Amino acid sequence: MDAKELGKLELSRWLIAVYTDWLIIAVSFYMAYRINQWWVYIIAAFVIATRQHALAIMGHDGAHYLACKNRKINDLLTNIFCFWPFMLSVEGYRDFHFQHHRALGTLDDPELDARKGQAPLWDLPKKRLDILRECIKDMLGLRAHYFYHIYYYLTFKRNLSWQAILSPLIFSGLLSLICILLKQYWILILWFASLATFFQMIFNLRTWTEHIGISETHRLEAPLWQEWIYLPHKTWLHWEHHKYPYVPCWKLKEVQKFHSEVPIISITQLFEFFETSKKIDSGELPE
Repeated sequence: MDAKELGKLELSRWLIAVYTDWLIIAVSFYMAYRINQWWVYIIAAFVIATRQHALAIMGHDGAHYLACKNRKINDLLTNIFCFWPFMLSVEGYRDFHFQHHRALGTLDDPELDARKGQAPLWDLPKKRLDILRECIKDMLGLRAHYFYHIYYYLTFKRNLSWQAILSPLIFSGLLSLICILLKQYWILILWFASLATFFQMIFNLRTWTEHIGISETHRLEAPLWQEWIYLPHKTWLHWEHHKYPYVPCWKLKEVQKFHSEVPIISITQLFEFFETSKKIDSGELPE
């Protein structure tokens, strides 16, 4: 099977992945409610955050028009299930992300500017213990990076329509209002606490695996447990995604065989590389 055939879309596969993520979130809320112990809420927040991040990855596929052939339905489904619950829109993210694909390895890559705004988080070299400390800061909610990303995506495209800006705010506002009217404040607290803590930790940990320290993309192999926690829906195949952005995430594993000449490294080797890297400031390209 060639890459063009792998690029054929299957809405059912996308919907099943999204449904599974939302189901796990719903079960986590239910278990927290039923047991009603502080430690269960912490576990639930972690599990919810892993699936919030997984939904963001499915939203990324939707931004590439990989949910279904009809682009209007593609964007509506992607917004409802993957972007609006996070107060974002696919339109705002798409403009940022497509520019990232076009300008990868150049100073015009908007991800460089975003990382520069988070300095010194992405400075190299960096020891694994230092990265762990950064993860703990994120886990404790000591950064506002999630809200920084919302602002960045909303303002990146200067002519973003009012509909794209207001729709996620109205959608989130209505869901929040329902929780308030039903006096289920804990749902809002748990949802946003998960976003501000564990989600941010997972998001940043995944970011380390993509382009940090090189001008292109790391090519990786990840064990299943890491895939479930912070590299969901084959997002560790980021090199393959940049090579074949029209292939849905569930088929990226099949394109690995097309480039056996390009070495694949483990997550352990990647973090060893960060420790021995030459000095590179956040948002800068390696020389």
